Amino acid sequence: MADGVDVRLDKWDLKEGDDKYVFMEGLVNDPQIDKVLCFCDKGYAKKADDRKGGVGTEAQILTPELYKKTKGSRIVPIACEIDEDGEPCLPTFFEPRIYIDFSNEERFEDEYEKLLRLLFDRPLHRKPNIGRPPEYLFEEEPRRSITANRLMAFKNDLETGKKSAKGKARAFLRSYAEALKQIRTLKPEEGKEPDEVVIDAINGFEPVRQDYLAYVQHVIDFEDDPSLLLMIRKEWEEVLRRRKDEPEGIFEPNWERGAIQFVMRDALTTLIAMLIDDSKFDWADTFLTHRYDLRYYTDETPCYYSELETYIRVLEDWRNKRLNLNRASLVADLQKDWAERGGIDFEKIMQADLILTLRALFLLDGRWFPRTLAYTGRTYRPMPLFALAEDEGHFSALKALLHVESWGDFSGKMETAYLQHNLKSWRIGIWGLNWGELTNLKNQHQS
Repeated sequence: MADGVDVRLDKWDLKEGDDKYVFMEGLVNDPQIDKVLCFCDKGYAKKADDRKGGVGTEAQILTPELYKKTKGSRIVPIACEIDEDGEPCLPTFFEPRIYIDFSNEERFEDEYEKLLRLLFDRPLHRKPNIGRPPEYLFEEEPRRSITANRLMAFKNDLETGKKSAKGKARAFLRSYAEALKQIRTLKPEEGKEPDEVVIDAINGFEPVRQDYLAYVQHVIDFEDDPSLLLMIRKEWEEVLRRRKDEPEGIFEPNWERGAIQFVMRDALTTLIAMLIDDSKFDWADTFLTHRYDLRYYTDETPCYYSELETYIRVLEDWRNKRLNLNRASLVADLQKDWAERGGIDFEKIMQADLILTLRALFLLDGRWFPRTLAYTGRTYRPMPLFALAEDEGHFSALKALLHVESWGDFSGKMETAYLQHNLKSWRIGIWGLNWGELTNLKNQHQS
């Protein structure tokens, strides 16, 4: 009563001379009574089953009501005692019914709340409103990625710590590789310009790219070592390896390869950006140290990640000029768009692009070009990693990623790169690159 429930009880509502059986039957059949609560202990259960005494008569009154309404019954059993086996003491006719458990003092408050919610029809767990079906179900050409189901299986096993997670990772990456193979070499389409074919292939790959990012993030979040990330490199190698019937490698500037070239560039820069964002600098270093065996002829040598960077002529020249876009870099535009759609801060992509460039300049052949830095324009400030590196404790990030021991070492390698690769002439559109500002070297020289 104190909690707003109007209760009818024989002790309160029966007077001398009243018929208790008529009272009970009236409660069961009265349409104004919302619920009939039956408090059951061991004695009540036995008498009800044996049909003895007043409880037996009560059972006879209740039974027809129970069988008449198989769903949403007004009669609610409340177990006040359990037997030797830990089972609730309920009459047989209540056994199929969900009951309220008042037998345990520790759970009493929770069960009492459950009863109140039942009486006021305010359940704790409400069925949500039905939503709209995914639009891809009604598309003539389904857009759901071929990796979606395998990603879900992998995430579930990884989150629950199952040993099968590695196998599920392998299955996901194989399906990811199959999706890459579908855009590896494009074919002309009647009535379409080659650059439109490339753009359509890139857009069509986006659902797979989102699954790839989810895979990477899950490994970062749940794993203590990078082994499940390193498996990506093997699949890339298989997809990109030169075929017997190919006179040129996959990173030659042919329009048919424009989609795979863009997707691979984005995949690497985004992965490195995500690792840097999570301070997994050693993981990034390990991933970038790998040599890719993309050769068909045995006299060709394995290559490093820098081979994945190429000038995508079908976008930067052909499309840019055909549509009179006058963009500094369409590749940068596309990567920015993909970053935003993937919920990633584009500055982190630019920072990763700069790291990949400097690492290639310091340790490899200098072939990586930081195309996304087109968005720095003429306004420069140090990338966050380099700004933080002023603090000696944060310099360890650059040490792991670029293999430099100090700002002096970094400065010396930049001077060498300036001479060997003529960095002063590197331009994106009409703008040059202010290396000193971007890397915070300008501030180091002034201090």
